Amino acid sequence: MLAGDVQEVAKDVKRFRQGDQLYGSTGLRQGAYAEYTCMPEAGTMTGCLALKPATMSYEEAAAVPYGVMLASHFINKGNIQSGQKMLVYGASGAIGTTAVQLAK
Repeated sequence: MLAGDVQEVAKDVKRFRQGDQLYGSTGLRQGAYAEYTCMPEAGTMTGCLALKPATMSYEEAAAVPYGVMLASHFINKGNIQSGQKMLVYGASGAIGTTAVQLAK
């Protein structure tokens, strides 16, 4: 999980600009402990990025992707479809509260 400012973008990047405040995850490749990291613009198994809300600190934003990634993984794995009911057992942490929000 990571949060920070865009330092530089490739010429074909459309979604982000230098100076944008982002948060996201490096996905399966890990590696967010570095001072700098290079990420793809579009979300893939090697990570995903989004603009950080102005009302959120970098520390808060860096914590968000963990719950979102796991909750969405398990909702997808369970093949939950619109109109179905879903039990979220223990909706008090990052994963459970995100699962409730995604299910809604």
